[in-house]
Amino acid sequence: MTIKAIETKYRGYRFRSRIEARWAVFFDAAGIKWDYEPEGYVVNDSPYLPDFFLPELGCYFEVKGHLDYDIEFFRSFAVEIGRSVVVAEGPIPDPEDWSCGDHIGLQVLHPHFDGQEGDDDDDFAWGYKDMFLRCDACGRIEIMNEVYSTMKDNCSCGEKHGRLMPLSDALAAARSARFEHGESPRGGLWSDIANQKLEASARGILIAAQRAVCAESGFPFFLPADGVCYACKADLVEKLGLILTKEPITGCPSCARSYCD
Repeated sequence: MTIKAIETKYRGYRFRSRIEARWAVFFDAAGIKWDYEPEGYVVNDSPYLPDFFLPELGCYFEVKGHLDYDIEFFRSFAVEIGRSVVVAEGPIPDPEDWSCGDHIGLQVLHPHFDGQEGDDDDDFAWGYKDMFLRCDACGRIEIMNEVYSTMKDNCSCGEKHGRLMPLSDALAAARSARFEHGESPRGGLWSDIANQKLEASARGILIAAQRAVCAESGFPFFLPADGVCYACKADLVEKLGLILTKEPITGCPSCARSYCD
């Protein structure tokens, strides 16, 4: 008896499996551009059609709902094509119950890997799975494990206050997406998620504005753990004409309403 995954329709595409469609939902929620099965290749005399190509990240993305696959095949493809190949192992992680030490996650195979001493792939080098992380200062998305990102402590954009954070909302949107009976996989958080990329890019402007306000007031600038306070945000948003979705928090460095006074 042969068992195969049921095709799933999403955005006009017929995905070969439900988990492929869920990753497409994740990419859309995170604002990551994607091409599905863009072109076929011959790898080690075997035909191969990659699941996704992510043009902004310059890598191929292969979906594996299990850990039993030929990793050397994808390593060979990475070397021959000259681009990184990211293999998604297992189901889409639960953002509330996942760590980079789990067996599921992303395995990144780099094109420079050739078996020479000193070369290795992320999982083997660090012992942790990678995941999509977004800089909360510039909005840039990178694929990296959270242990290294914590040691690195900031994004490659150079903004010392920027932190690489998991895309928890996008993971939640992908896991909760429903495709049955013509349903569109858009949950109640979708409008917030759709603005996530705009918000992240706007944070750099907001941080600069906050720093200027604190400098004029003679207060040291300190970025709080999750953004700016409601009052400062309202003032800045009105001036900049930006749409932001984060909830108000306490402790803003840009005003005298909290620990600036």
